Parts: sequence; C-alpha cells; structure tokens
Amino acid sequence: MSLSKQSESPFLQGTNLTAVGDYNRSVVLDTIRKAGQISRVEVSHLTGLTSQTVTNMVRKLIDSGLVQEEGTVTVGRGKPRTAIRLNPDGRYAVGIHLEPAKTTVILINLAGHIIDRDLPDLPDDSAQAIAALASTVSLLLGRNGIPGKRMGGIGIAIPGPVDARRGTVLDPPNLSGWRNVRLAHDLELSTGLPVFMEKDVTAACHGQTWAGRGEETGQDFLFMYMGLGIAFGTVRHGHVYQGRTGNVGEMGHIVVDTSGPACWCGQRGCVAVTCDPRSLVKQAEKEGLFPAPTHVQDPRAFNDSADLPFLDEAFKSLCQRAHGGDEVCRDLLLESAGRIGRAVTILTDLWDMDTVVFGGPYWHLLKDIYLNRVAQVLRRRSVLRQVHNFKVLSTTLGGDIAAIGAASAILDHDLTPGPAPGMSGRDRSAI
Repeated sequence: MSLSKQSESPFLQGTNLTAVGDYNRSVVLDTIRKAGQISRVEVSHLTGLTSQTVTNMVRKLIDSGLVQEEGTVTVGRGKPRTAIRLNPDGRYAVGIHLEPAKTTVILINLAGHIIDRDLPDLPDDSAQAIAALASTVSLLLGRNGIPGKRMGGIGIAIPGPVDARRGTVLDPPNLSGWRNVRLAHDLELSTGLPVFMEKDVTAACHGQTWAGRGEETGQDFLFMYMGLGIAFGTVRHGHVYQGRTGNVGEMGHIVVDTSGPACWCGQRGCVAVTCDPRSLVKQAEKEGLFPAPTHVQDPRAFNDSADLPFLDEAFKSLCQRAHGGDEVCRDLLLESAGRIGRAVTILTDLWDMDTVVFGGPYWHLLKDIYLNRVAQVLRRRSVLRQVHNFKVLSTTLGGDIAAIGAASAILDHDLTPGPAPGMSGRDRSAI
C-alpha cells in the first residue's frame, strides 16, 4: 500500500514482531476508540495484526477495564460477532483551562464526556493559585468517587509562551503574576498526579481530534482559536502538531490590513492590532460607538490585566448590539471577519489545508457573523481554490474546548500509540 493510500485511513497499523506488546495494545485500543463499536475481526483487518494477537490484546484491555463487550456487529455474510467498545469509565482525566478572564476545571471520561466542572476564582499570586487548583481537583475527584488507579492525570491549557518541556509558564501577556512559574511541576507535587501542560490552542486541537466531530473535520485541519488573543493550530493525519518548543500558532503579526494601525512590531495592520477583542473595542470606541469611556487599554501599550473586566463587558456589548440589529456594530465585526479571512487564506495556502475549524472563549459571540464571511474570503482569495473544496466549521465543543483538550491530551498521551518499534517519528508522520 502506498503512503498516500495509508494516510487516508485514520487507523494505525500494528506489527507482528516480538517485544512490541505495549505498542500493539495502544494500536488496538486506538482503533476501538475511533471505530466506536467494532468486532475483533475488524480490528485485525484494520491494524494488520493476527486474529490471535488481537484476541489476546482485547482480553487484556477488558481485564484492565478499558474495553467492554457490548452487543453484536455483522461482518460480511457470517454470523453476528461480539462487539467491543471503549469503557467510558475505564479512565478519567482532569482538564484545566487557565485563561485571564476565568479558569475552568473539568473532569472527563475516556469517551471525552464532561462528568463534572468547577470555575474557581484564583488569587493573583501563582503559588496560592496552584494550591487552589489542587484543592479544586481533589474536590472533583472526591465528589465523583473516582479511584486513583483510573486517573490518567491533569492536563493544563494556558496562553503562551510556554516552555512545554519543563512545564513552565514563561510570561503570558494577560496573566499577571505568572512569569517563569513551574506550573506543571508544582501542581504535580500538590496533587500526586501526572501533569501535562501545553499552549491553549494546541489543547484545543487535542480536544477537537479526541471529542469533536471527526467525520466533518477529517484527519487534516487548521484550528483558529478566538480568545483574548488569536492563534492557530494544525492537525495532520489526526496528530496535533506542537512545534519544536510547544509554541506553534503565533499569528499576531500577520498583516491583514496594510492601512491599519501601527503595531509595536514595526508593521501596520497586524492581526494583533486589528482583530482581537481589545482592538475591536478600541476601534468601536474611536468611532463613537460607546457613549462612555470603556477603560480598555490600547493594544499597543497593553502590559497588564487590569482592564480585563472592562474589556469583557465592552466586547460582549459590541457583539450583542451587532446581533441585535445595530448595522454600524455589525459592519465593524464583518470588516474584522474579512481580515481574519485573509489570515486564514494565508495559513491554508501555506499548509495546503481545506478544512478550518473555529473555536475558543469568544467564538460564540462571533460565529454567526464570521463563518460565512471567512468562507467567502477564503474561496475568493486562496491560491488553491481550484483544487480545494473549503469547509469552514464551528467546533461542537463550545467554550470548554481547551479544557477538554487539555484533559484529552492526557488520555491521548497515555493511550494512543507513538512510533512503532524501529520507526522514527518522521516515518510515523507519513502513515
């Protein structure tokens, strides 16, 4: 089978070599997860493993509580066979989305369903905040009776830049008091659970691949994260690309309006000063759309989070007025959607992608205005418009997508196979 044919299938191939039990176990489990409900015969066919290997692996997965038998499936003309599927209660993970406006902590099961949630108010001091997070995690696990042996760990989604290798928050622009904080290390010490930290847009990509509607997005897509900042992520062959340092997706200095305001980087009309919520509020205020000062800082001079409550209130008001029939407010957002469309066009051309998924904390306020406009710009301006049938979609996971993604990254890391023995990561990327 050629590489191009293999890349069309979401199912990984196992190997019948010796001493590869852990890898094969992960391949079998990943195949069952993606299929939903499947027979052992189908698992053998999709993975290339012998029926005996699959039978042995499935037995072990059932014994460990990760897989269960449920119902029957018909394969060809033969008699119905016993169906196997994930046991949703076989493994749990906690996801934390630490964002400037609010913090979300969720508990999900192996199927990606949210079991419980909390929205803790965190103090500004990072050490006290980590203690509060540990207390919240303990509360969620305790009130849901989750045994320690079924906990995969804690995933954290946080604005960049991050040092993902060391689990350190470097200096996020909207989180005061979080400079050079060893968040993953300190939270692991406080909870006794494994902790994995990644950038919020990368976590959102994990959420979309694990719990989103894969049948619509396919195995290759761009994710556009609409929060206080705007970023993008990339998924290829069902795998989230994280970049060399875990900071993939910075797009704030893509120029989308050559006559736009000056940016601190020396250019004019960057995404960072024309498209994010702070920029849109300041533009609306400049045009007299707010009767009183918003107290929102200019994005070029922004250096702390003191204006966040004002920003959240003003941006929601602007969007509500646009949806309520205020044509001037609507035109302002449509203009911004056009700029985002230009940025998306650049990114889809660079990555040779035809599917774009939008989500993030502020996306629900924008989607009704942005979706069609972005699609129009993309289909009109893309260099690849003659070979791509573009799809522009909204995530089905709502504002929780980064928290879901942070938790699912734990499950994905724990349960999804890495490169097969003897295969490099580069080789695997072609599968």
